[in-house]
Amino acid sequence: MRILALLAALCALLCTLALAEPAPALKDSPALAQAPRRAVAFGRPADERRDAGGAKKADGADGNTVNYLVTLDRSITNVAKDKILDALLRMGAVVKQEYNYRVYKGVLFSIPSSHDKGLTAWETALTKQEGVKYVEKDQEVRANSS
Repeated sequence: MRILALLAALCALLCTLALAEPAPALKDSPALAQAPRRAVAFGRPADERRDAGGAKKADGADGNTVNYLVTLDRSITNVAKDKILDALLRMGAVVKQEYNYRVYKGVLFSIPSSHDKGLTAWETALTKQEGVKYVEKDQEVRANSS
């Protein structure tokens, strides 16, 4: 009996909601008195790239920096990862992104071209750390380039 009363109340509520219409807006309502929205340019006002005349390349693609990618073991501990990050920062690297996926773990870092030691130097310095698989130079790959 209670179930039938509950179902009847639910049906009445659903019918009320289905037939309900929104209240008409009054002409003097404050919603219409608001100033119209204006378009805002995408990006921060102090963004150099937005103010520049032409399009700029992505970070690391302008020739001033070199990007490297360190691939880590999938079972690396947080302590070992922190040691690798500390070693990179001590060597003057700028850590751009840390990848921490289930199937891939890695660190993307960049070095100014003037201080770059080369891939072999970075590879020998970082493979001493626990949990480093290999180090590779990160470069832009373009599809359908001729």
